[in-house]
Amino acid sequence: MPPLVGPDTPCQEWVPTALGAGWPADRDIIETLVSIMWRESRCDPTVHNADDPNSGSYGLVQINTFWCEPNQWTTNGWLQDNGILDDCLELADPATNLRAAWAIYTYSMDKNHGNGWHPWRQ
Repeated sequence: MPPLVGPDTPCQEWVPTALGAGWPADRDIIETLVSIMWRESRCDPTVHNADDPNSGSYGLVQINTFWCEPNQWTTNGWLQDNGILDDCLELADPATNLRAAWAIYTYSMDKNHGNGWHPWRQ
């Protein structure tokens, strides 16, 4: 099988982590994912953008805390309800961030007519 991304692709170092977090070995999906990682965090899993709404966004793909805080739809947070994490700060862990992103992507596929990238405005 040919590599999913080229050796000079930004964020390519996170592809094995993404695959381990549940992302499929699909070239189109992985190329979009690494593009989003580059755009959102420049491949730095520790990035926290406090200027985003709802206390900010975290990690490689900049997951907004909307997904992990109590709101009108969930008592604990959507990511907690789905067993992804216990606290928003865990989104700084690359594996947790990419596992959460996969869960959000698959949720969005269902809710946004097949557009799993909708939360990242793709």
